[in-house]
Amino acid sequence: MAGHALLVLACIAGACATESNVQTEHAYSPERHRRISVDPCRSRMADRDPKLEAKATQALESELAGSGVFEIVQAGDVIATCDLELFAEGNAFERWLDPGSSSSPTIAQVAVTLWEQPGDRELISVRGKAAVRAGGLYTVGADHYILPTAMDEVVDQLVEWAKQGGEP
Repeated sequence: MAGHALLVLACIAGACATESNVQTEHAYSPERHRRISVDPCRSRMADRDPKLEAKATQALESELAGSGVFEIVQAGDVIATCDLELFAEGNAFERWLDPGSSSSPTIAQVAVTLWEQPGDRELISVRGKAAVRAGGLYTVGADHYILPTAMDEVVDQLVEWAKQGGEP
């Protein structure tokens, strides 16, 4: 909760930015696609960090559960796979010393794909990215909230897909 408050403050101050990319394969069906099982997130970076993978998995589960659209279950009709593509822990002090440069950004990028079971039919793939590239000491702790922020961007797109019936 404190992380989201910090995120709001950082975003108000203009230090936080998010972006997403969506590729829709099939339409959403509330009867078939609401119940989701989440596979553990995998790091695609050279330095695998099991703690970071667990944090990404927890962030995805939390965001999906809080969406009001999806239900997290052990054996769902849909499986969510997650790839941690980028995580860079920046330095708020360096950003504070040189606010005009983009030195020492904190960045997280994740990709989530929903697969319908049985048959491994891809429903949708979403890539989300969050970054704190500039700002001062108020961006301290960005490494703690940047990953949930990237997941929030992904889940926002999944919710939009569900609300629109899966139409791109």
